[in-house]
Amino acid sequence: MKNINKVIWGMLLVLFISSCATVVVGENLWYRDVNVCKTLVEDVLVYPVFVEAKKGDLWFENDKKEFKDSLNVSLKWIEEEAKKNNVKLRFITEVHPKTMKKGFPGKTIIETYKLFDASGGFKKFNKHYDGLSKKVAPGIVKEELSLPKVGAVKNKERLIAKLRNIYGVESVVLMFVHKPEGIDHFYHNFNSMTNEDVEFMVTTYKSPTVLAYQVLDLFGAAPLMYSKTKKKEKVSWEFVQDNFPKDIMAGLGKRINQLEIGHYTQYLIGWHRNYKEEYKQLASQRNLIVR
Repeated sequence: MKNINKVIWGMLLVLFISSCATVVVGENLWYRDVNVCKTLVEDVLVYPVFVEAKKGDLWFENDKKEFKDSLNVSLKWIEEEAKKNNVKLRFITEVHPKTMKKGFPGKTIIETYKLFDASGGFKKFNKHYDGLSKKVAPGIVKEELSLPKVGAVKNKERLIAKLRNIYGVESVVLMFVHKPEGIDHFYHNFNSMTNEDVEFMVTTYKSPTVLAYQVLDLFGAAPLMYSKTKKKEKVSWEFVQDNFPKDIMAGLGKRINQLEIGHYTQYLIGWHRNYKEEYKQLASQRNLIVR
């Protein structure tokens, strides 16, 4: 558990580096109404694709079962939080039937993290998972219900369009689940700030807290984690402790049953249209990161 927590908090730096938007004073719909994961309501398809390197650890059936059980815990928890707030939400989980043979974009997890700082790194990520999506498509056996039918799947966008047609949903959580490498883990959500490419998530974690965190982040939730020792983050840390003490977006190191989806996060994922006026306090500090 100590190793997991250490890795989680270490990886937050990457998430923060790749985030750039801040709270904006005034009426703003944030990033919750864009891309394939808009507001977290009604029917939502969660589509995990297990991925393993051609040379490396394999996904055995018991490993897959552990992940699926953890994913189910995370999704049931979100549904219960929705129910508490009178929000209609139902997750439809469909695991891709085949395990895909393809490693990380950087070959190893450590090298993959280095891509965030490399020129054209995000372009390489998208190209890598476009190629993987193309390989995923032939393994889908269900027929499309909606017209027009999607033609050849060459990228993530076409794969998601096909899944939308098959399951009759608007929102699709496309999830690429890689095997971890020892104690090295990776998680990240992509394309949440733009409509130029579709949103998707990559993870090696089976922690229900991390999985729920990633799903909520795809729908617009903001990371709420700051250092209580760094001078430039201390005010933000204190504000979060006072206002979001149990919010999952501030509690990656905690068990999911100790957490909740707080009022501010509910606003960001589209569960209500207003948020408390005092949350604008951090707008001028330019460090309450939204995406």
